[in-house]
Amino acid sequence: MKNSRLFNKIVTGVVTIVLFQNLAVAAFPFSIKPLNPSAIEAMTDEKLIQVYIDAEIEVEAVGTFFEKAGFTPNDFASYKDLLYFRTFLVMELNKRKMPLPQIK
Repeated sequence: MKNSRLFNKIVTGVVTIVLFQNLAVAAFPFSIKPLNPSAIEAMTDEKLIQVYIDAEIEVEAVGTFFEKAGFTPNDFASYKDLLYFRTFLVMELNKRKMPLPQIK
């Protein structure tokens, strides 16, 4: 009887932890909507730098968040979109021969 209660408490604890972890991941929205390359090309130099900084900060924050909470398939696809967005920004900054702002 004691073993059964202990087992039930352990199972309940594990289920609770898993549920809270999944809810935390599901509740995390990205604050940046990635743009396509033509929208990036149309930006002014000042806007390009600001958006690049925002994207770098977002990538770092999201990466840290997901290292702690884990990915779902949809989250992983969104994270990849964010990495592509950052890459397009870097390409445009390089094309304009502008230095990359250092975030780290």
